[in-house]
Amino acid sequence: MKIPPFHLAIPVSSISKSMEFYGKLLGCQEGRRCIKGSWVDYNFFGHQLVCHFTSENFKPIDHFNPVDGD
Repeated sequence: MKIPPFHLAIPVSSISKSMEFYGKLLGCQEGRRCIKGSWVDYNFFGHQLVCHFTSENFKPIDHFNPVDGD
């Protein structure tokens, strides 16, 4: 089964740590990068993964959707 390409944007507290993890550890090819350092994107096994800098204090809102009625 072929999965259509997807775009996944995630908040990160450190662009440099994200680059270390996705670029060096996982070996994902870097695509584009904001010259101001606020985001970087990767070829994530044929999909697009974008790391967006938020802050050290970022607290995501808990959110979930029911799946199969659960």
